[in-house]
Formats: sequence, C-alpha cells, structure tokens
Amino acid sequence: MEAIAQLGVGKNMVSAMRYWSEATQMISSFVKDREVMQEVTPWGSAIFDEFRGVDPYLDDIGTVWLLHWLLNSDDRELTAYRYFFGYSSAMYFEKTKFVDDLVEEATRLTSFTDLKKATVKKDVDCFLATYISKAQKISERGALKLDEDSFSSPLSELGLIKDMGGGYYQCDFRYQESLPLEIFLFALCCWGQKQFRLSGVTQFTFEDAQSRPWSPGKVFRLSETAMGAMLDESVTRFREQLSWIDSQGLKQIVISPEWLDNPWSILRVYYPESLQWSN
Repeated sequence: MEAIAQLGVGKNMVSAMRYWSEATQMISSFVKDREVMQEVTPWGSAIFDEFRGVDPYLDDIGTVWLLHWLLNSDDRELTAYRYFFGYSSAMYFEKTKFVDDLVEEATRLTSFTDLKKATVKKDVDCFLATYISKAQKISERGALKLDEDSFSSPLSELGLIKDMGGGYYQCDFRYQESLPLEIFLFALCCWGQKQFRLSGVTQFTFEDAQSRPWSPGKVFRLSETAMGAMLDESVTRFREQLSWIDSQGLKQIVISPEWLDNPWSILRVYYPESLQWSN
C-alpha cells in the first residue's frame, strides 16, 4: 500500500515494477521477521540514485545495454527472454513454434512436467512486447502520430528483434552499432569470471565467448565478424588489460586478472563522472 501511495500506480503495476527491478538486479529480496522485504542493490543505487546515480533517467543507450545483459545473463531462473538470448541461435522464428520449443526445452532442462503451454505463451508475449518497438510497427503502417504510449519498454530501443508480420520475427547476429565497447567488455569479464576464474584461468577461446550459452556473443547477438571487430578495438584501446592471440588456429582471449576480478572497474571508464561503482 505504501508503494501504491508514493508512486501513484495500481497494485498490478507495483508488482510489475518489483518483478523487473529484481530481474534486472536493481533490487533484491530477503526475509525479515517472516516478511519478504526488498532493498536496492549496488547496481540499482549506482545507476538510478536520484542524486548520485550515473543514469537515473535511463537516457544513455549504454545503460539500456547494461540492463539487457544483467537481465539475460542470469541463468538461475529460466524465462522466455533468458532462453532466447542465452540459449537460442535462431535468427528467424515463428511464435507458435517458439512456444512449443520453449515448453519442450524447459521441461528437459528443469524436469518440470506440469508446465502449461498457456503460461509459456503469456511469457513469450511479454518477451516480445518488451523487445519490439511499437513505434516501429506504427511507422511501418503509415501512422502519423507517435506518443509515449508508442514506446512500451526501454529494451525495445536496442532494436534486437523485428516483427516481420504473420507471427514471424527476426533477430540477427550482427554488429550492434549502439553497444558501447566498455559495456561489451564488462559483460565479457563478468562471464569469464563466472565461467573460468574460480579455476585460476585468465584466458578462454573466442568460440566460447561468442557461442556458449549465456555468453556475451549470445546475449548481445554478435556475429563472429562483429565479435572480432570489438576485440580488435579492445586490444587497441586497452592493450595492458586484454590481448587476443591466434595459436595454431585456436583464437584465445586473454584478460588481466585485475579486470576479471573486478569487472566494475570497466564501468568507471564508461561512466567517468561517477565514483559509485564498487565490488
């Protein structure tokens, strides 16, 4: 009730805001005195703090890419968007078949046998509405008026998925022109830390980073050429922290332990005005 009063929105909207805030790691939940409580995470404070946040009004497209990574790189709970960006390699898909495939894969991956197709369809509808721009659809139909209702989600600004009509959609692996290099490198280091750092490894193959489930190449939908171009630029700009070697036909990405142990430090390069980023 307090949130409804302060934000001036209904109960369903409060629930939706809580869900997306948790899914993007902006808030976390915990139990205190048998009551579920929420608190702002370091991510949430660093980005959205009204006075000290780096992008409180979500004006920077780099922050939107960062939220996309935080949303989809978490493989602990499977959703339609996490399955698609973390697991699927499809560049064209039909909605009905995608729902069927997701039911099959979710059952296989989770051993959950009572998964209702109608529930999955609603999740897929939400996923598509989150990433497809209503403004694009209105423009293609020749409408003259665009207003704030035409933009349903900040993530649609990334242009990752295009509605081809008739229930068909396109999501190419390509060079993402609006993806900042620092956000890509931050994701690469977070993924490398999670996958390999516990074993003391500071290098991994180009193929792993480009095509493994929930890798930067998968989540950002980067083609092999685009991934190579971003790594070439990374070596030029950050020679001391990253190198890219080709040994007997096996391409290896080598990252400094400092970056792998503290990916946050890369965000300080992208958000130079802020001192809020910390481990």
